[in-house]
Amino acid sequence: MRKLLLFVSLFIWWGASAQTLPYTDNFESYTTGGYLAQQSGDWWTTWSNAPGTAEDGKISEAFSHSTSKAVVIEGTNDQVLKLGNKTTGHYELKWWMYVETGKGGYFNIQHFETPGVEWAYETYLNTDGSGTFTVGDVDYTFTYPKDTWFEVVNDIDLDGDNAKITINGTLVHEWPFSYQGGSTTGTLQLGSVNFYAGAPTGETPKYFFDDLSYTAAPTTLLWENMDAYAVDAYLAVSNPTWFTTWSGAPGTAEDSKIKDTYSHSTSKSAIIEGSTDLLLKLGNKVSGKYDLSWWAYVETGMAGYYNIQHFEAPGTEFAFEVYFNADGSGLMTAGDVDYNFTYPKATWFEVKHEIDLDADNIKLTINGTLVHEWPFSYQASSTTGTKQLGGVDFFAGAATGETPKYYFDDVLYTQAGASTDPIISVDPVSFNLHTNAGGSGTEILTVSNIGASDLTFNTNIIYVLDGKKYAAVMPEQNFGTKSISKVEAVADPTPSATTWNPVTDDVVLHYDGDNASAVGWNSVPVTATVAARFLNQHTLPHAGMVISSIDLMVNDLNAGNNEMSIVIYGMGSSYEPGELLYTQTFTPFGNSWEHIVLTTPVNVTGEELWIGYTFTQSDAGIYIPGTDAGPNDPNGDWIKTGIAWSHLSNNTALPYNWNIRANLTGTPIPHWLTVSPTSGTVAPDGSTELNVNYDATDLEIGNVYEGIIRFLSNDPETPQLDVPVTLGLYDGIDEGSKVAVAVYPNPANDVLNIRTANRIVEVRILNLIGQVISSSNASTLNVSELPTGTYLIQVTTDNGIANMKFNKN
Repeated sequence: MRKLLLFVSLFIWWGASAQTLPYTDNFESYTTGGYLAQQSGDWWTTWSNAPGTAEDGKISEAFSHSTSKAVVIEGTNDQVLKLGNKTTGHYELKWWMYVETGKGGYFNIQHFETPGVEWAYETYLNTDGSGTFTVGDVDYTFTYPKDTWFEVVNDIDLDGDNAKITINGTLVHEWPFSYQGGSTTGTLQLGSVNFYAGAPTGETPKYFFDDLSYTAAPTTLLWENMDAYAVDAYLAVSNPTWFTTWSGAPGTAEDSKIKDTYSHSTSKSAIIEGSTDLLLKLGNKVSGKYDLSWWAYVETGMAGYYNIQHFEAPGTEFAFEVYFNADGSGLMTAGDVDYNFTYPKATWFEVKHEIDLDADNIKLTINGTLVHEWPFSYQASSTTGTKQLGGVDFFAGAATGETPKYYFDDVLYTQAGASTDPIISVDPVSFNLHTNAGGSGTEILTVSNIGASDLTFNTNIIYVLDGKKYAAVMPEQNFGTKSISKVEAVADPTPSATTWNPVTDDVVLHYDGDNASAVGWNSVPVTATVAARFLNQHTLPHAGMVISSIDLMVNDLNAGNNEMSIVIYGMGSSYEPGELLYTQTFTPFGNSWEHIVLTTPVNVTGEELWIGYTFTQSDAGIYIPGTDAGPNDPNGDWIKTGIAWSHLSNNTALPYNWNIRANLTGTPIPHWLTVSPTSGTVAPDGSTELNVNYDATDLEIGNVYEGIIRFLSNDPETPQLDVPVTLGLYDGIDEGSKVAVAVYPNPANDVLNIRTANRIVEVRILNLIGQVISSSNASTLNVSELPTGTYLIQVTTDNGIANMKFNKN
């Protein structure tokens, strides 16, 4: 039908439009009976670019998909929606349609905003409920419902030259979008939609459209239908990128198995029963809009449970909890309030979450019914929490007295549009600095944000110390399991504080006051780790010293085994430590402060440290780890009884600090590296400059000093970023300018190292009268055979020559 009008449209010139996505419209803001293009502004026009004429569709209240209004196309209407002549990107264009009995309809998409240049496709809606879709000169048939609203969805990927059209939930066709309606060649461009009052010969065109949406297509992060895996395979083993278990133990009883008993699509699904405790990792997202859905099946007589966590590390914060009761009722808890719903038994139903982190909002829909909408930063038990999307816990839990068993399938996790996360970038990525004795200087470090939301960062200075060695560290074990009803620590009801406490001074890291009480667990056995977290601001002033011993208060003991372990961790995140640096077993005396001398002292480098101990309470009614009387410091009360860390003070009855004190000995090193400013915020596509300052005062000639500028940021993919800094002190001058060369150690016993940013051409050792003793191009020299004395070393590089002295012991 439209092909006959081509010769007319070629004479019409349209100016470029400047619309900004997303565009959504339910037409409620327009005057009933008024013209659409005349009222709407930039997005709408007509085929002849004549808003307000008979080509322009009118706003009607005869039918509507939402609220009260829609657009009617009839008579001579020839409406055009301008899509921006897009040549790259991935877009979703959808709307709802209503065609009355006895009426037909028509629409097409154009490759250009100027209509009539190229038809991307054509669609006819016939009076009898059949339809014809034409692209590439081939007709594809479909059906649609009469006298009811149905959705038309266009998924157009210009980067992949691909398009899909779905009508009333059924895929009609998938094809290269560059095709035209009448050929398999054309322009890969998204121009406009033409809602035309057209129909097959002899039929009357009249239809309504409503709730139109034109957006950047969601990015599919995960689609998992389980069908690629063998029956009885473990899901977290089969797909470790996205799944794990509560205790980080894929392939164990916590892992979910693949079954073919029921499935929503094709043949397989995953089962949650027994001791299953499966985690879906969602990436610790801090910005953006996400849709997360799956289909669930709960058999008659069975029940189910899941929760969403604010952190991938489970147990830190429960965002909300959902129970599927055996009778078909359900309960969702968020913000310490319960919300009821129902769900169908012995049939598949959809569980859908719409999570907008930018707006701090979530909608939960179960079986097509909205259960509740609330701020996503809420926790299950409070109205405060972290606005972060961490993970889903598919746990075999149920209300008391009910049996948990359910299946889930077709997991879909998408992000609306492009990523909105901040992305940190630094330039340069490292510094190789050289200076003379007592020299100083400043270099520029540029921090950029190549992401789509504000980047916030702060910096830590860490020094790399020679001879950093620790005792052998065995892989950490995860103890204990999570239950829906938390097992909480309780205070000793009859505390008997110790009468002697270690004296604290400037070389003791601690938060606690004198011992006042202890805590224990009513449900045993339980294995716990308690720790204090010491930040960079606490450790940096003591960099160069060592942790030589630890004092901790152990109150009661088990009747049997009481072996415990000191644990020292490196920097991790704000909610869990990093690498286990050191561990040492000990057996406490009980009812006293324990003074544990470390077999191998641990260097203090400025890196954040978590210092604590692990123990098992086997007996009920005892209280092992000692505490002060409070109030707690948020870094002094960390505890872990499973895989996740939390605060003792999460139980408001226990606002205490652990009695843990790290004793430091030695002398701090000179602090030669600083950064200013130490923190900042960078807007998307922006950057900021930091001053990297170095000062060689009190540093020794011939040595090379190493440090790290560690960035901690809200970039979820790179929460930590290290910029290595090397500072070499040299004592050499070439024929014209200084050549950056460092020689160390000086004095030397066996080996002499040479460091330079330039290519080494030759290294010569001379005695003080100028005789050449050796020559090579190596950066490491064996000087063990040289007699004791003073020598000259001459380093020739592709940037000049440096001469300096070194002493042989």
